[in-house]
Amino acid sequence: MLDPMCGSGTTPRVACEMGRKYIGIDISHEYCELARQRVRLIEMQPRLFYYDEAYLDSLIEKATKNWAQIKDKDDWLHQIRGNYDT
Repeated sequence: MLDPMCGSGTTPRVACEMGRKYIGIDISHEYCELARQRVRLIEMQPRLFYYDEAYLDSLIEKATKNWAQIKDKDDWLHQIRGNYDT
């Protein structure tokens, strides 16, 4: 995530919380230091939840299958009711 005017560092802080890579830029040295401090505080906190990419991919795959099943059921209901306007 790139924030070319990061100010006090809210965007880098949230990116850090979400486990994203980030670059924060600001013209003010004071604001850059403030942003660094805010990010350091987040980095020092232990993560309560950690999901690896494979786990998230499996959740997405399950959700996609569930949506496909719901869509199939919905199509079936439309056929029974005679609603072909989709």
